Amino acid sequence: MLFVITAIVYWALSASLSNFTDTANLSRDIWSYHSIGVNFAIHDEFHTAGCLGDIEDYKFSRGYNKRYFNKFNTYSGAVDIQRNLGYPLFLSSVYKLFGVHPMIAKQLQLLMLVIVAAGLPLFAFRFWGAQGFLTGLIAGPVFLFYNYEIANLIMSESLIVFVLFLILCAISLFEDKKRLSFSVLLGISFGVGLLVKGSLLFIPVFYFALLLWRKMKGMSPVSTQNLVAMVISACIVVLPWSVFISAKHATIKLQLTEVKSIILDNETSIIDKEKQLKGISTYLGKGFLPKRNFTNEELNAMRDSLFPLVKRNGFMLTDTMISDMDRMAMLEQFLNTPSYAMLRFLLPQKGFLDTHNELAINGDWRPEWRNDPNSFYYNDEMAEAPALLRIANFYVHNPGKILVMAFNKINRGFNNFKFLRVALIFLLLRGIWSMIKGRVSIKVEIAIMLICLPFVLAPFYEPLSQTLVLSAATLMILVIPLTIYFRKRLSMFQYPAIFNVVFFNFLVITVLAMGMTRWIQVMDFIFILVAIHFFRQYFNYIMQSLKEIKGENA
Repeated sequence: MLFVITAIVYWALSASLSNFTDTANLSRDIWSYHSIGVNFAIHDEFHTAGCLGDIEDYKFSRGYNKRYFNKFNTYSGAVDIQRNLGYPLFLSSVYKLFGVHPMIAKQLQLLMLVIVAAGLPLFAFRFWGAQGFLTGLIAGPVFLFYNYEIANLIMSESLIVFVLFLILCAISLFEDKKRLSFSVLLGISFGVGLLVKGSLLFIPVFYFALLLWRKMKGMSPVSTQNLVAMVISACIVVLPWSVFISAKHATIKLQLTEVKSIILDNETSIIDKEKQLKGISTYLGKGFLPKRNFTNEELNAMRDSLFPLVKRNGFMLTDTMISDMDRMAMLEQFLNTPSYAMLRFLLPQKGFLDTHNELAINGDWRPEWRNDPNSFYYNDEMAEAPALLRIANFYVHNPGKILVMAFNKINRGFNNFKFLRVALIFLLLRGIWSMIKGRVSIKVEIAIMLICLPFVLAPFYEPLSQTLVLSAATLMILVIPLTIYFRKRLSMFQYPAIFNVVFFNFLVITVLAMGMTRWIQVMDFIFILVAIHFFRQYFNYIMQSLKEIKGENA
């Protein structure tokens, strides 16, 4: 009953703050997600992106971004194999049931965030008892205040937050009972999470490793039957979509190979080419068909320069996508992508080169190296090698960039989360207090803790928020070894191991790919919950110590 009342209150407050529109932006990944939903609702096309009819049907907001508008028109009707099933399925279902109304999708996304916020008290009670319930009650509205705006985008973040919360709840149930049915439920939640977003990939991997480690140490052992059930149920959820997307990818490559041969046939008129392309697929190839036949000079240029370059470096010429040559380069890029034997979890292999090169020193995505003949990958003589080997070779020749790039990626991804930095500062102070505890009087200890209070709250002071000493990467470098060393001391700063599983999942994703705040934001409710718990324990410890001093003086 309390959950329902809390959810209604949170919904009313967040809905009053939100300013949702009944349109979608034609930008970023939104053009793909939104068009997939609209195409299913209006044209009964499953998981197909791009324009299949009148653009007015898509309810895009005014002021189209030229780059994404061209993508929207070029990828007309092709199955978007880069999008996992979860969010497109949600959006397609909403538009099919209620019509093409982005406003309804946004309200449902807000409802997901409200459910998470309202569920935090019960979730925290599982780990910290009555005090945890109060912590969750405080964390709920704080989480909504900082995150409700993500529901205003036709993007997958709200659904990822919701699914991540369900995964953590499933883990909590499993660890409480360890029944076979809860193992299956947990495995299903892992599978659903992977279908929603590949950035959750390492959560089941790390959690499974944690269970095996506990089993080896004899700590709360889990039966082999539980582990097998967990893995099988996760695979059952993921396998059908993996098979579907792999088959679609193979079909698309075969069809595009034929499209390429038709386009490059200068003996056939444009009108006849259009007829042939319609025979291949109703939509596939529409966006690649040039408005004229290529000249011999252009054909020679593609054969001698453009196509080999695309194959070597994986060019994605979609920023302008104006000229026929650019469209053919994009077509060639499609034909040279690796076959998909499983879900697209992170980036295409060649995409990793864009986040591990000499220009990506700031931790961002930097594909500009492809336009520089002097760049490392242009001259590494490993064009046919797997991307991971080329990246390893890059770091062998540039060892000084490894730690710098990792540091900058972590800062780009994690530095915007004030509550994360508050929690890290508390953990850093835990190490300091562990060293002084018992060596000084309680009065001196309290004095030190009170002096440290402004430092704890420093992330909320904007002038200090970007200083090096308070940066997320710096704090992690200091905190992680201290936390491991002092993990059994000062119990007031303990937190569930599954939070570490989620945290290290996104830490690894960030270092492997790039620093992106949007990826990390989905676990902000964990940062907020832990920071508030630490602060309450910190305050309670001071008050308890003051009572002890008062009792001694009485």
